[in-house]
Amino acid sequence: SASCPYGAAACLFNGTKAISLGEPLSSPRWDNGVAVLQYTNGDRCPDGLRNKTTTIRFKCERDQADSKPQLITFFNDCDYTFYWGTPNACELKVNTHDDCRVTNPTTGYLFDLSSLSSKDGYAINDRQRSIKLNICSAVKPEFCDAAAGVCVSEGGKHLNAGKAQSQLTYSDQMLRLVYKDGDECSKNPSFKHQSVFTFVCGSDSAAGSLPSFVSFSEDTCTWQFTWHTSLACEKKVECSVQNGTSTINLGPLMKHVGYYEVLQSDESDSAVFYLSLCQPLNEIVGVKCQPGAAACRVTSSGEPIVSMNLCVFLHWIY
Repeated sequence: SASCPYGAAACLFNGTKAISLGEPLSSPRWDNGVAVLQYTNGDRCPDGLRNKTTTIRFKCERDQADSKPQLITFFNDCDYTFYWGTPNACELKVNTHDDCRVTNPTTGYLFDLSSLSSKDGYAINDRQRSIKLNICSAVKPEFCDAAAGVCVSEGGKHLNAGKAQSQLTYSDQMLRLVYKDGDECSKNPSFKHQSVFTFVCGSDSAAGSLPSFVSFSEDTCTWQFTWHTSLACEKKVECSVQNGTSTINLGPLMKHVGYYEVLQSDESDSAVFYLSLCQPLNEIVGVKCQPGAAACRVTSSGEPIVSMNLCVFLHWIY
C-alpha cells in the first residue's frame, strides 16, 4: 500500500499512488476574520509549472465540537481549499470561580481542588529558605499573619508571599491560583509579594505530586509554584450503560453546546429546568447556575436553584 511522501501535511490517495498536496512551511495567519493555514511545495501540478498547495480556512463555530475539514474547491488539480468550522478556532475562554472550583468553559467539566486544602499546609525546603503554603486557605499563623497563604522564612526573617483566597482560574487547559497583596517588595516598593500556583494534570502516586517551588522574580517579587495532580485532569465520562450483553449508548443525546429546556407552569409557580446529559451544563447566557451542575431550575424571579436531587454533576461513570 502507498504511504504519503515524506514531509507532506496533506496527502491525496489516487488508487495505489500517494500524492503530496503540500508541506507545512509557514505558520497560520489571520485573514478577514478567519485563521488560514497553507501548505505549499507539494507534488508537481498537471501544468508542470507549479507545485500543489493546500489551504485550510478555520472559522469559529462553537457548536461543531466533532467537526472535520470539508473540501470546498480544487482548482486544476493544483490548489486545494478546505473549510473547517470548529470551536478550537474561537477566542480562548477564561473562566474564574470561587470555592477552589472552576469549570472548563468549553466542555463544562468541573475541576475541584478543595481537597488540596490541608489543615497543616505544606512545607518546601529550598536551600536556606523554608516555604510553608496552603491551597485555597491560609497557613498556620506561626510566623506570618493569619491571612497568608504562603509564608517564606529565610535568615530568621519571615514574609507574607500572598494572601490566601479560593478563586481558581481556568485558561488554556491550565488551572491557576494567585495569592496577591503580600508584604512589600523590597527591590520595587510599587509591587507586593504574590504567589502563582499552576496545576497540571498528573498522577498523584508519581514522584513530585506535591507542590514544587519553581522560581522567584526579585523584580516583581512573584513566587511561582507548580503541582502535578490528577485533580487537574479532565476525565472523559462514558454516557452508556450495559444491559446484559447489550450496550445502551446515550452519547448522541449529549450536547457539546446548548442544553435541554423544560418549562414548568402552574398557578402557584412557574420555572424553567435546564438539563444536560452525562456532563455539566454548558454556559447559559444570563443564568448563573452552580458550576458543575447538570440540572438547574430557574424560578420566575430568575433565581437559579440547584439541589442534589437535581443531580449536581460530580462523576457519572456507567
